[in-house]
Amino acid sequence: PDLPRQGCVFVQGTMSTANLIKALPAIDAAGVNLKYVAVPSLDLFRLQDQEYQDTVVTKGDRLNSTYITNMARRALRDWSLGPLADDWALSSDRDNRWRDGGSVDEVMLDAQLDPASIAAALIDFGRAHAQRLKTLSYLVLHARGEHPVADRLLGRHPALRSLAAQLSEIPLPLTQVGRGVEAVAHHNT
Repeated sequence: PDLPRQGCVFVQGTMSTANLIKALPAIDAAGVNLKYVAVPSLDLFRLQDQEYQDTVVTKGDRLNSTYITNMARRALRDWSLGPLADDWALSSDRDNRWRDGGSVDEVMLDAQLDPASIAAALIDFGRAHAQRLKTLSYLVLHARGEHPVADRLLGRHPALRSLAAQLSEIPLPLTQVGRGVEAVAHHNT
């Protein structure tokens, strides 16, 4: 409460929620301050009045968010989360492979949805808050047609500017841009 919020975490699924609750002491001990929103059903959420929806989940929460689910990543995308949410997400299909099976605890461990894995991932997410905001700012500038990092790197080299302009027309999914843009923006600022 005394720390600035470092992001919002949407959580869906019984075991994901139970293991998040077990991970909270470690996250708190690390000094990470995150907002957690349980999202069992988008349909039920949409039945609530708009004022309630906007209070529980702000546009800023969506923009600076990630999620935990023991279901597929697709299950949380309908919540219209920010462009970097998948980069930090914890889901049973995070590595695009079937789980090996076993007990519930073994499956959660294999999926990295156990309390220790959740704590480590959310501590990293919280600590990367400033860098995430830089990346989001860069994406906004890029959407406006401004390229501050490229402009600094290219200086006054017309040939390089022409090449950069051609390369900038190649579409990239935002899930590929996320952490890569962070590295470029961090390295050159």
